[in-house]
Amino acid sequence: MTIDLSGVNPANVVPMTEDGAAIDEPGLKRHLDELAALDCVDGIVTNGHAGEVYALDPEERARVTELADEATDDDTPVVSGVVGGSTADVIAAADRMEAAGADGLLVVPPHTPIHTREDAAIGFFEDLSAGTDLPLVIFQHPHWAGGNYPPELLGKLARIDGVAAVKDAVWDVDHFQEDLRAIRGADVQLLVANDEHLLPSFALGGEGTILELAAVIPELIAELFEAVESSDVARAREAYDRMEPFIDAMYEPPVSDSHTRLKVALEIRGTIDSAAPRPPTAPIGEAEKASIEAAMDASGVL
Repeated sequence: MTIDLSGVNPANVVPMTEDGAAIDEPGLKRHLDELAALDCVDGIVTNGHAGEVYALDPEERARVTELADEATDDDTPVVSGVVGGSTADVIAAADRMEAAGADGLLVVPPHTPIHTREDAAIGFFEDLSAGTDLPLVIFQHPHWAGGNYPPELLGKLARIDGVAAVKDAVWDVDHFQEDLRAIRGADVQLLVANDEHLLPSFALGGEGTILELAAVIPELIAELFEAVESSDVARAREAYDRMEPFIDAMYEPPVSDSHTRLKVALEIRGTIDSAAPRPPTAPIGEAEKASIEAAMDASGVL
């Protein structure tokens, strides 16, 4: 159960019809095809928060992963998020995603607060590893979002058989450093996912990324990552400065609107027809759309 997620792995969004009731498959195919065609994209991650996983039903989640598998070649891994309220639910989701073409699983913390009980968290990952043949990626949530594993527990989870990587989206540089120390020595890849703190996170270490920002600006993410990897500080700072207006626009309060804002950016570019989210998530207003377009212009990503 191995997978290589080094490099840039965008977490795709899922365009909807205007009323948000159904997936816009032609738009989703265009989005996935555009990502898969880029040399800087090393993998695609479906059914994350950017893909509104909680708002999709099991059949829709499987369909999104099928389309990602169809868009990519054999050398481009597809990782799918799996969610559920119980271990059995998550194993069932894992089976569906494997059948849909997933090469690995991004394990979104269950609704049950296992992060508060070490035995529950370890038991969950051990049972999930035994219940699927696919490699597991631990999703370390932002510290303010719930479901965050304390660093010491994260280190133990990273050493469970079947765990191949940690997506660290803690969004706190100090906490990120603690996570780094905790998993050091484990045979896992660290995947940076601190969208608002990319330069310091890359500088601290990481073999790859899973980022919703890369759904729209994969080239800039790749440039920043490669500059840090080659110790080109000046180039890294320049890339980070260029993307900063776009980052700021995506993560204005409320941060939970970021995936809908990313859809707005893709709508402005013409990749998708509508930025509508699935209700009850609210759409982005016209004034904010104008701000997003201005930020895209400032970052040179129109």
